[in-house]
Amino acid sequence: MRKTILAFVFVCSVLGAHATTILPACKRLQVAKYDAPTGALSHAFIPMRFGKAQSTVELTEKLPAHAEVIAVDIVYTDFPKGRSFDVLNEKRAQTLLELYPVIRKSNVSEWNLVAQTECENLEEAAALFHGVVVHYRVPPTIESMKSEISFLKTVGAPSKPESKTMSHKSFERTMGASTREVAITGTGTDFLSGTAVCATTSVTPVAGSMVFPNASADQVIANVFNRNKWKNMTIAADITGSMSPYTGQLLLWLALQFNNEKVKQITFFNDGDRKTEAQKQIGQIGGIYQTATCDIETVRKLAIKAMTGGCGGDGPENNIEGLLKAYQSNPGCKELILVADALAPVKDIRLLEQVKVPVRVVLCGTYYGLHPDYLLIAAKTGGSVHTIEDDILNLATMKEGETFKISGRTYQITKGTFILIKNS
Repeated sequence: MRKTILAFVFVCSVLGAHATTILPACKRLQVAKYDAPTGALSHAFIPMRFGKAQSTVELTEKLPAHAEVIAVDIVYTDFPKGRSFDVLNEKRAQTLLELYPVIRKSNVSEWNLVAQTECENLEEAAALFHGVVVHYRVPPTIESMKSEISFLKTVGAPSKPESKTMSHKSFERTMGASTREVAITGTGTDFLSGTAVCATTSVTPVAGSMVFPNASADQVIANVFNRNKWKNMTIAADITGSMSPYTGQLLLWLALQFNNEKVKQITFFNDGDRKTEAQKQIGQIGGIYQTATCDIETVRKLAIKAMTGGCGGDGPENNIEGLLKAYQSNPGCKELILVADALAPVKDIRLLEQVKVPVRVVLCGTYYGLHPDYLLIAAKTGGSVHTIEDDILNLATMKEGETFKISGRTYQITKGTFILIKNS
């Protein structure tokens, strides 16, 4: 993480001097065709013509004042094949900083140089999207939380009031169909027309089927829970910000556990209800909601109550307090399961020594990286880290200087901490 920050500071400083040295900080990717990104983040599109570095539309909207820029994609087409487009892409990065100077001061964790290859001639190359895409997120608002609560009310619920029950087999059969009905859109500019577009997540249920979580979010909950045969699960889950797609996945997974014997206790934490940051004392931040009755409707009501109580605030969350409260409610548990926002720092990490059982960290939204606090939690407690694809089980036994790979990124243990050394 430190190296990523240093690389970004270096990039910004040289760009400010109009030098051409941004590309060494970029991760080089190759795709057939760049697709409009989806998921929990918001996106600002700056379309440019093939071979040009100027925006094709007049951008009248600025990034929100409190936006946290997570990643930047510089998108181009590898045509003519085999040529270098570094000078062009450096100019596109400069255009970005001129349009959005706030990015100079942002701690962007990832810069991507994305080459498209799906073209055989100039006409096909020119038809593809070119330009810059900024991926960012903003602190939750009352309005956004209301929208997410409305979404959770539909997850796993019959689309018709009279459809109260559904067999296990018919439930599974409808998963594919109903997932395809979830329409996800975003905020930005249409790739080809250059017209401004702005829309929100919409859900279209199929008659007689279930409504499923945001199909664009990585399906990490079911993947990890099904891959790891945990029993007597005591779960502490972050419910702040834009975690609702993953809360929805948890609800859906619970709906499929018909005997509900796997889960013994669920704790939601929202980083202090509606307290100001000045009112939050480490270890007593609050915003903790718990239940030992783990059927889908009870957990749904608890999740909505927790979201109504507060939506976080500054980004860092009270994960450790959530874990400690979860253990207090089920002191006989042999391990704790933490469902966390991969990008959010752990506000109360200094309390980690109080956690006396292994923590299985399930990370949501790792596409743009993860915060090393979660690696530390797993290592110090003898636990593990889990993503949609990876299970890192041996962090506690790794030695100084060892490296490991998770979500396409390589980390090294350095003086008891985890340092990102390769982002590819």
